[in-house]
Amino acid sequence: MKKQRQNFLPTFLTSLFLWILIGVIIFFIPPNSNWIVLCFLVLLFFALFLTSSLLFANSRRGLSLSAFVIFFLILRLLKIGHLLNLLLLLALFLTLEIYFSRR
Repeated sequence: MKKQRQNFLPTFLTSLFLWILIGVIIFFIPPNSNWIVLCFLVLLFFALFLTSSLLFANSRRGLSLSAFVIFFLILRLLKIGHLLNLLLLLALFLTLEIYFSRR
């Protein structure tokens, strides 16, 4: 069985570009519009997804981590991101990770 070669350079460069865009949004664009916040969250989702997928070498875990962070940031944006909600969200994502890793 031949192992499939994976090219990580395009993923790394895309991830780096997304992190640079997030830095530009943070430092140069004021968050006075909901569209800017939405753009920031979408860019952060994809940057976290690509970065964590590279670090974990698993796309499912990268998706899970980025969804966890984005959901908690949305809760914080709605001013309901407390410690209890963080723990409940963490328990939900850990349960999903255990379920999907045993399949």
